[in-house]
Amino acid sequence: MNEMSVVLAQAAQGQPSAAQGGISMLLWMIPLFGIMYFMMWRPQAKKQKEHEEMVSKLKAGDKVMTTCGLFGTITKVAENRITLCIAPNVNVEFVTAAVSEVLKDPQATEEAKEAKK
Repeated sequence: MNEMSVVLAQAAQGQPSAAQGGISMLLWMIPLFGIMYFMMWRPQAKKQKEHEEMVSKLKAGDKVMTTCGLFGTITKVAENRITLCIAPNVNVEFVTAAVSEVLKDPQATEEAKEAKK
C-alpha cells in the first residue's frame, strides 16, 4: 500500500491524519506561549525596568544595599559607577547595576508618620 491509500483509509475510518494532529498541536502551543509570556517574561521585564529606573535616580547621600549584601552610603555618582562609603575613610567603587535597593532612612520614616498625625 502506498502512503496516500493509508491516509485515505484512516480518513474513511474516522481516524485523524498526521496533518490534523499537527494543527491541533499548534492550537495547543499558542495559548501555552501566551501563558508563559504573562507568567514569566512580562513580570521579569517589569522588574528589570523598575531596577533600571531606581539605578537612574541614585544620588550622593543615598543609603543602599548591593547585590552582594554590602551596605553603604553613596558618596559619588559617575556615569555607570558609584562610590560607596562603607566605613569611615573606606570607600569602595561599584557598578551602578550592583545596587539592589535604596534603603529608607528609619528616622525619616518615623518623622513622616508623626507629621501625618
